Amino acid sequence: MILIKNKLILGVIFSFLSGVVKAVYKALKIFHVRFLALMALLGVIFYYTGVFSNNLEIKIGYIVVCIIYTLSVIMKWYKKLKAKQKRQSIQIVNHEQPVVEQVQQPIETKAPPTIKYPIYYTVKQNNNYVMAEYSDRFELYKKTSTGLVKVRTDKKE
Repeated sequence: MILIKNKLILGVIFSFLSGVVKAVYKALKIFHVRFLALMALLGVIFYYTGVFSNNLEIKIGYIVVCIIYTLSVIMKWYKKLKAKQKRQSIQIVNHEQPVVEQVQQPIETKAPPTIKYPIYYTVKQNNNYVMAEYSDRFELYKKTSTGLVKVRTDKKE
C-alpha cells in the first residue's frame, strides 16, 4: 500500500515538474530568450541567495551545463560555416548542350550564332538540384514530386 502511495506521489511530482519545464520552454520560445542568458540570470540569483556558497555540487553542475551549452553553440556555428563553404563550392555538370541557331546573314556581315536560353545543368553533388542559366542570371531549382521548385537566383556580373 505504501509503494502505491509513493508511486502516486512521485508521479504527481514528475507531472508537475514536466509541466513547469514545458511552460518555461514555451516562455523562452515566445520571448526568444537565449538559454545562456537564462543561465546567467539563474547564476546571479543563485549567487545572491547564497546557493553557490552552500552547495559545491550545484556550483559545479551549473558551470558544466554552461560549458556544454557554449560548446554546442560553437559546434552549430561551425556546422553552418562548413555548410556555407560547401554551398559555395558546388560543381555543375553540363546537362544539356546549348542550342545554337544558324542565322542566314549576308556574306559581308557575319553575326555570331545566338544561344537559346535557358540552359539547364544538374548539380554534381546532388542530382535533385537543377541549375538554369539565363543571359543575366542563374536560377537553382529543386526536383520534387510535383515538379521543380525555385530555391534561389544569382545574378551574373
